[in-house]
Amino acid sequence: MTGLIGATPAPQPQAAPERPRSVLAATYLLGGAAAFWLAAMIATMFAMPQYERHYTEIARTPDGGALAVFGLALTAGLALIGAALFILLAFLDAFGRPAARVLSWVFGGLAIAVAGLIPLSEAFTGVAWHQWLMNGIAIVTLAFLTAAVVLLGMPVSSQYFRRSQEHRQERARLAQWARYGFVPEFRAPATQPGPQMAIREAPERRTLYGLGWEGWAGIAAGIVLLFVMIAAALNG
Repeated sequence: MTGLIGATPAPQPQAAPERPRSVLAATYLLGGAAAFWLAAMIATMFAMPQYERHYTEIARTPDGGALAVFGLALTAGLALIGAALFILLAFLDAFGRPAARVLSWVFGGLAIAVAGLIPLSEAFTGVAWHQWLMNGIAIVTLAFLTAAVVLLGMPVSSQYFRRSQEHRQERARLAQWARYGFVPEFRAPATQPGPQMAIREAPERRTLYGLGWEGWAGIAAGIVLLFVMIAAALNG
């Protein structure tokens, strides 16, 4: 038998680490890029009838502009998905989620490639004002995303993400203790030694760069999605 020699109040977790300016600026830049993509989606929806008339006249058939409209609709839908994704990543980055930072690098790099290809391609040559708008949005989002990726990789940002992860782990450990209202301390009597009671800790989850299998599955799905976006932009 073991003997309870005392109980101490459960320790309180330390305050969450302060968010550095580099992470705050990166979240604003990601949100700004998402806002421009939403503007591009709305503009593309308005431009669809003009593209349909333009390509119908070129093909000289009633259905000549149907393929162009389908490509524009696909582009608008992908822009909406991309905007929602980067808003979510900006929110998670602000709270120091390491997996979100990795995903921001992956999707940000692919989005930078797409934004760089749009001004060099002839994807939106059918309507002049829409072409100028899409090229301008591509250049702005290229600058925003490049700056966000660099800011998230700065040493002060890395330290914030590491400390935020440690803070969450500490809170989870103390929450387990708080279920009992105290931190127990045990010892075995001198005359009758026995096994010591110990708090069982949850097994450490194996991850790669902070991501489990579901995180890497999401990255793979995102890569496929953005390659589809590139194809739609080049053939739209």
